[in-house]
Amino acid sequence: GDRFINWIHRDDIVGAIEFARLNELEGIYNLVDDSQLTVKEQVKQVCSAYGLPQVQWDASKLSLQRKSLQVSNQKIKAAGYGLIHPQLLVWELHYHRFIRRDSKLNVSTHKFSQLWM
Repeated sequence: GDRFINWIHRDDIVGAIEFARLNELEGIYNLVDDSQLTVKEQVKQVCSAYGLPQVQWDASKLSLQRKSLQVSNQKIKAAGYGLIHPQLLVWELHYHRFIRRDSKLNVSTHKFSQLWM
């Protein structure tokens, strides 16, 4: 549960590639959201959002996952790219609440920016 999760929304993948192309960026740029959450933090937020009981972590069990890396997106942001979804988990939780609230809405006909204005 102490491993960092490095996520990015597909809109930001496409947006950053286009930004890099238009601005002729060279070099290596990390593309992750701003959250920098651990697995524990993410699970806690999801459980809270959906009214689920919190997970009890067993510290005696070691993770079989590879090492955890906390990745920075500061280089691409310093180049001028602004993330469309800077906190993917927050966006996902709000999006799913919106869909549950209005199940008749066909989201594919709306732009996401219109959902939150």
